[in-house]
Amino acid sequence: MSTTPVFRPSVKLKAMFFDSTYKPEWKHFGADGHDEANALAGWLLSESAIGGLHRAGMHLLLAHGPDDKVYHATQALNMARDLYAGRENTRSEAQKAARDAPVRSAEDVLQVALEYERALNEQDA
Repeated sequence: MSTTPVFRPSVKLKAMFFDSTYKPEWKHFGADGHDEANALAGWLLSESAIGGLHRAGMHLLLAHGPDDKVYHATQALNMARDLYAGRENTRSEAQKAARDAPVRSAEDVLQVALEYERALNEQDA
């Protein structure tokens, strides 16, 4: 007996909505629209229906913002690791690269955030 996957339009529509909001978000950020990007990223994170990949991406974006850099970078890294946990046996090199890229990116952003915080603390001392 075969099982037919159930199509749930609400899930598909939510994913399409967040994807259509997520991609322009990075365009705002890249075009020096940081305030607008940060505001929209904060709103997206408040939405319970946003998926893990989009949520991690918004934390990455906010890690470049003026507040809570280390917190957002750490959240992005933890989420990226969780998304790909158990997929260590990915077969092709392209799949491995796609799996590892978000984690490496989040690690890099966290390192920069920690260095920034360290420099601020040294200035205050």
